Amino acid sequence: MAYAAKFGRTHPTLLIGFSLAPPLWLLLLAIDPHDHGGQFVVALLLLFSATPALIVMAIVYIRRARRSAGYALRVDADGVYFGAHEEAEPRLFTWDEVSALVLFTRRTLVLRGIVRCVGLRLHPYSQDSPERHLADLREAQQREDLEEAERADIQRLIDQLSQGQLEMAVSCHAEARGWRYRSDALRRSFETHAPGVPVAVYSDKAYWDLVGWRAGRDKLAGILETVELRKWR
Repeated sequence: MAYAAKFGRTHPTLLIGFSLAPPLWLLLLAIDPHDHGGQFVVALLLLFSATPALIVMAIVYIRRARRSAGYALRVDADGVYFGAHEEAEPRLFTWDEVSALVLFTRRTLVLRGIVRCVGLRLHPYSQDSPERHLADLREAQQREDLEEAERADIQRLIDQLSQGQLEMAVSCHAEARGWRYRSDALRRSFETHAPGVPVAVYSDKAYWDLVGWRAGRDKLAGILETVELRKWR
């Protein structure tokens, strides 16, 4: 049984609707003969601040949906398709890459809300696995062109990547923004197409253990870039 979650139209529609509020407010104030100086200034500020931001956000939602044919997430015989991939273009992960489905949440700073997330744990040999990242760290640490501070930074990254993180970490994930998924239907689809693939569920308290290792990957990339640039000085 295939499962698909599509991007909704509610988010971009609301964003576009709210973006039209300031210009309409200005129009009404211009028509009204009474003095509304304070309101006019507020509406003008909103027009040049909130309106462009809301329009840009709506365009991002629409473009994201179009480039993935409207699919935020799809599970079928071919594998798991992420149209709402947080860090890259839409991608299909074949079943021989996937070692686990991970459902978790992230707590937001705004209104202390919760965002639901769908993550995939890939096999250790995958390019995007935390195990591969650990191997890259150890390989980089052996380079002779590192400065002592850089070598120490890499050692700290190795120490931070504990065994517990290796076992929990997700290779990629998608946040359910502008779309929704049904956990039960998603589980059933996994049981149908990949009965040997486990499903793990975590709360928002485990968020950093799940995704934090990717910050270390970016840190390593920055260190190696600095080393390469130093050769040209």
